[in-house]
Amino acid sequence: MSEQPEFFGKNLTTAECERLVLTRVPPENRALEARLYEKKWFDYRGMHPVVATYLFAHLYVEAARRMFAKTRDVDEAEFVRPLDNEDIFKSIYLTSLWRGRQAFDACGIKYEFGLDFALNRANDRGWSYFPRPNQLYGQELMTDMQDAWRKRCSEIFQWTADPRLKEFTCPDREAHRQWMIQQLRMRVQPAPLLATLMREGWLPEEYATAQLGVEQVERAKRF
Repeated sequence: MSEQPEFFGKNLTTAECERLVLTRVPPENRALEARLYEKKWFDYRGMHPVVATYLFAHLYVEAARRMFAKTRDVDEAEFVRPLDNEDIFKSIYLTSLWRGRQAFDACGIKYEFGLDFALNRANDRGWSYFPRPNQLYGQELMTDMQDAWRKRCSEIFQWTADPRLKEFTCPDREAHRQWMIQQLRMRVQPAPLLATLMREGWLPEEYATAQLGVEQVERAKRF
């Protein structure tokens, strides 16, 4: 769980976002958004797709810099510019970034994880350059990325940083709770993690009891 970084476009108003969508995004690419809402990772469900795409682009640049530091030059990594414009709605890569972000959303994958996976995969296959935005959402890549994401979730518990999913009643809160319950059920010893989630208010005790049973909750309360 992590807070979202600062990035260009983060503080755009809804009106500004809608103007960019209507003037820069083709109708066929806009039409997909409604179907993606309940699939995307929870941190992005409260974001306008324009802001989410700005975040995706920011994290792509950061992933490219990490890869450059790892494989070439640490000191020069901060100067790497894999995109032609910080304002991606003025970039030649806008459509590719929009579609790449949508592909990640369709799989419910965290952007940072998926981008690191894509760049590491390319490096492991001997690529001498970063995957360009239009190379971030091929079918084979996305299948492998989904497998890697499932493995990551089984190894490291994933949940959102969005406080509204703890504090407010909404369909996303229930979906997030069910996600956490599913992840707990995958673990041999869920009690320590369940204790944390109950203590921090992500899973109320009565909810956890209904989903996991009294025995599991009592074990958690002993931590």
